[in-house]
Amino acid sequence: FFNREPLKGKILAKTGSMSGVANLAGFIKAKDTTYGFVILENGLVPQRDDRGRKTGQVFSAELLKAVLVAEANNVNKPKVMKSQAPESLKPINKPE
Repeated sequence: FFNREPLKGKILAKTGSMSGVANLAGFIKAKDTTYGFVILENGLVPQRDDRGRKTGQVFSAELLKAVLVAEANNVNKPKVMKSQAPESLKPINKPE
């Protein structure tokens, strides 16, 4: 789902799953900005084809496509907030 247009090459993410739960966390590269995201889906009952492969729409892929479309059309562009992380969680080595 993420290796097809319009998401191809724009998503850097890690998946996680267990029975009925799917998670995706990472970054999406939009036109002018890179956004961080976390998507948690609970209560899933995936549909499968006759080979056992998941079929139908994947919520996380559809949501990320909507972000790209909205950003491309400047629709409700989110405000980017500076990190509020405590000093102990900030990187020690800052890129130069």
